[in-house]
Amino acid sequence: MELTDRDEEWKKLKNSNIFYAVISLSIFFIIAGALSLIFEKELRDYAQWIVENFGIRGMCFFVFIADAIVSPIPPDAMLFVIATSDLRENWIFYASLLGVSSVLGGNAGYWVGYLMREKSWLPQKFVILANKKKLMIEKFGHWVVVLGALTPLPFSISCWAAGMVRLKWSHFFWATLFRIPRIMGAYYMLHNSKNLTDFFTSWL
Repeated sequence: MELTDRDEEWKKLKNSNIFYAVISLSIFFIIAGALSLIFEKELRDYAQWIVENFGIRGMCFFVFIADAIVSPIPPDAMLFVIATSDLRENWIFYASLLGVSSVLGGNAGYWVGYLMREKSWLPQKFVILANKKKLMIEKFGHWVVVLGALTPLPFSISCWAAGMVRLKWSHFFWATLFRIPRIMGAYYMLHNSKNLTDFFTSWL
């Protein structure tokens, strides 16, 4: 079956985002493994300090804010806290809570975009990025949100843009649920990257 221009464009968008996701996640896990190797004690102490002072509620709130608005610190940072603190003993439960918080944050971002009428107060670069996402959602609908939920690309921007174009909320909500397996999968990869680091260091 011959592909249409729209199909070709979606294929390119999907492939480029997946490629970017693989590269960025690989870099994240390499850096995480290297930091764990060099500053293991310091990172464990800092992660435990975050847990003791903010707790899982504070960590969930951070993830909620990070996915409701644009944050320079990715939600994956909280996965690193779980992996290097006492929370790792029950990581499935805590990573699930972060996943749910991410979904709630994305839905909050949707309603921010939905209610937003005037964008003159936003930074110009953000407006350009939001408009680009809007055009993508107008073409491909909720699949753009699914792609944003599964990759480390700005999930919050996709959610804002979905609200701006009035994407049907029920379709948007189901798309954001892909964020939960994304968070769980990222933690599993982080856990295995630590095992890989331990394997290599055993040969040093």
